[in-house]
Amino acid sequence: MQYLGCLSVSLKSDPNLGNISTLDSPDQDAFGIPVDTTLFENTTLKIVVVKLGIEYNGEFADGSFKGIFMQAISLKSKLSHYRIMI
Repeated sequence: MQYLGCLSVSLKSDPNLGNISTLDSPDQDAFGIPVDTTLFENTTLKIVVVKLGIEYNGEFADGSFKGIFMQAISLKSKLSHYRIMI
């Protein structure tokens, strides 16, 4: 996998709000980007940031999430230790 940048995902479960998360893009000096949709069920993770056209869908296996990161184009990715490696 070629390194094209890094996104850091902070996931939190709130009893009143459900699953919530934010994104950081250190390479672009952007931190605390609100995520519109955070779905985490069984081994599946989906995050959506409507304003930026971002969607990530991944499955947890072997200690990390592996899936597809989409923002204008789709890229295979691996989410490991709260980072999406594209």
